[in-house]
Amino acid sequence: MFWKLACAGVMFAAFNANATTITITNGYDEPGASAAKTEIITVPEQFSAFNFSGSLDLDGRLQPDGNPGSVFGLYKDNTLLKGLSDFIASTGDVYTFSFTNLASGNYTLRFNINGGGNYNFNGDVTKFVVTPVPEPESMALMLLGLGAIVARRFKKA
Repeated sequence: MFWKLACAGVMFAAFNANATTITITNGYDEPGASAAKTEIITVPEQFSAFNFSGSLDLDGRLQPDGNPGSVFGLYKDNTLLKGLSDFIASTGDVYTFSFTNLASGNYTLRFNINGGGNYNFNGDVTKFVVTPVPEPESMALMLLGLGAIVARRFKKA
């Protein structure tokens, strides 16, 4: 049992979690749904798979769609990925979202508030990256474990 736990610990140590928090407070959306009046929040460019979650607190309700041919939601490289139906309206005019395992790339969040108004946005980008080269301590621990397994097998023989 100890050996299985040790191996799992070494594997877990090879993963890192990196989190970035995006916070915009007191943003203002002008009345209207034209392209020029659409609020666009840019997510920092991601170079690996990531999770994106957060909340959007508004003075009013979100408009269901924007200028002709455009729908509000989460976009990747100008392609709609998640529409407003993927955002959860919680208390009042607060919308929460949680998107997992998004591919690397450029993302934007686009929306308009009915009649315009203020908004607060908080978002978290979390990505999990495999460490490409193990640290010397990890390599030493792995070699020690392999040595113990080999020694144990020779001892039984």
